[in-house]
Order: sequence, then structure tokens, then C-alpha cells
Amino acid sequence: MNTSKNSGKNQILDKIDIDATAQQFVNYYYGNVSNFQALISSKTIREHSRFKFNKTKYENENLLSHIQFLGKCEYSPLDMESIDSGTRRIDINVIGRIKLPNKQVKVMSQYFGLCHDKTSWYIKSSSLTIIE
Repeated sequence: MNTSKNSGKNQILDKIDIDATAQQFVNYYYGNVSNFQALISSKTIREHSRFKFNKTKYENENLLSHIQFLGKCEYSPLDMESIDSGTRRIDINVIGRIKLPNKQVKVMSQYFGLCHDKTSWYIKSSSLTIIE
């Protein structure tokens, strides 16, 4: 994911179009969430990534099983907002619909805290809320 803009500055957020980068990330994530191994192999999800789903935090050992659960859901993002956060972070909020494994369709809101490590963007934290 590389959406560059011409700039003489050295910080990543000065060199990219934040909204375009966020949109590329959202497309990539929801396009690959059913193949969690691709998200891990691409280092989009790392060993120190943390997820929260309906008030339960997942990290370390239990993160993998949570990602496998997320991969069984179907997502239809409807809208997205993004904002820079410091010199190498983007915060993204996605509103959409989620089809759960039990086939119920709900409204969802998902937050992503992305960090940049000089070569790529990765998920530092994410929180998914299902709205009843």
C-alpha cells in the first residue's frame, strides 16, 4: 500500500494522501479478513496487535482464534473516516454491516489504529462493535 504525494518532508504522513491510504487499507483488510494468514504473512497483523470485540480484548495467544472468527463473518463497509494521529499513525473508523456466522446481519462500527514502521502499515489496535 503506497499512496505517495510529492513532499520534501521526512515523516510518512507528510508524504501520503491519508484518506487514500486509509481507503486502500480498508479495502485490503476486508478483502483479506477471511484469509487471516494473508493478514499475518503481510505483517498487517503482528504479534503485538490488539483487538477488542464487544468489550472483550484479544491479544497474544487468543488473538488468532478471534481473527479466525472474524474471517467467518461477511462485511459491507458503508462509510469511513480517517485522521492522522502523530507522525506515523492513522486512525480509521468504518461503519457498515456485518453478517455473523449465524447469518444475522447487524450494523457495525470498527476502529483501526494503524502504525507505520518505515516500510508498511500494520494494525496496532482495532475495536469492533456490533450495534443491536
